[in-house]
Amino acid sequence: MLFVMNFICGRGRSTSSSIWKSSQHTKKAGDIWRCWPGYTYSGIKRLACPWTPTLEHIREAITKTTGQTFNFVLVNRYKDGLDHMGEHRDDEKELDPLCPIASVSLGAARDFIFRHRDTRGKQNRSHIKPVKLELAHGSLLLMNPPTNTFWYHSLPIRKKVVAPRINLTFRRILISGK
Repeated sequence: MLFVMNFICGRGRSTSSSIWKSSQHTKKAGDIWRCWPGYTYSGIKRLACPWTPTLEHIREAITKTTGQTFNFVLVNRYKDGLDHMGEHRDDEKELDPLCPIASVSLGAARDFIFRHRDTRGKQNRSHIKPVKLELAHGSLLLMNPPTNTFWYHSLPIRKKVVAPRINLTFRRILISGK
């Protein structure tokens, strides 16, 4: 895992606004995407869309920092601390399991919790403590394999957070021969 504070520094909060305004919204308020090729997320097929200059610039900066290439970004907007994401692993079949997942945070700082798969449920077989990171504005989190195999992650409710947050999740999608 790699965590870089101030990965996007000097860009200010206007980056969040420009990303949100220039991107295509889905019927479900809160998420948008840019990609080539298309992708299925939460059971909904997303069609390929061109990259905006801002998202392309951020993607290139991630590649320069990490040495990894990405062909997809999911953009989630959380209007305040009541918007959240439950514990999950990114397990869509189109994801390249050998590629890290890169997450860039813009806007309000939020806690991000990792919980080992052996500590979930009634048959807790491990004493591994959850790991909490504060994802501040401009930070980059790179989850290298096999993090996503062994650890669930979540963005819990934080009632005191009143400002919005945008999360950019960069992935590599496998291109099928179809």
